[in-house]
Amino acid sequence: MGSWPQAIEHCSSFDWECLRTEYCERLAERSRERWKHWNEVVDEVKKFTIPLVDRKIKAVVREHDLPEIFRVRVRVDITALGLESEFADVCPLGFFAGNSYWYVKGHFPCGWSGGMFPKGRLVIY
Repeated sequence: MGSWPQAIEHCSSFDWECLRTEYCERLAERSRERWKHWNEVVDEVKKFTIPLVDRKIKAVVREHDLPEIFRVRVRVDITALGLESEFADVCPLGFFAGNSYWYVKGHFPCGWSGGMFPKGRLVIY
């Protein structure tokens, strides 16, 4: 991907949002009991992920004047990685763990193209 405006356009898409919500649905299907604790776990994980993300992205947001959707998407991705880890006994690590590789390498996984998941490919800025 070539530019921040393109990356922001991808991360703002409805298809990207739908793909990202599938994890919660799978968890509910596999274990209603564990899913009942979803909101409690989200609140706990956010205590760590939100400050971490905000600290790590501060310079890039300022340098490129990135919109709020960027901060929101990165927060959600990193929080979802924590949730995947917490519920790995029910739903194995997958989508968000894979995205974390790109964050560590300094990239922004921001969309999906070429068909419905799992067909297609991740869009990375």
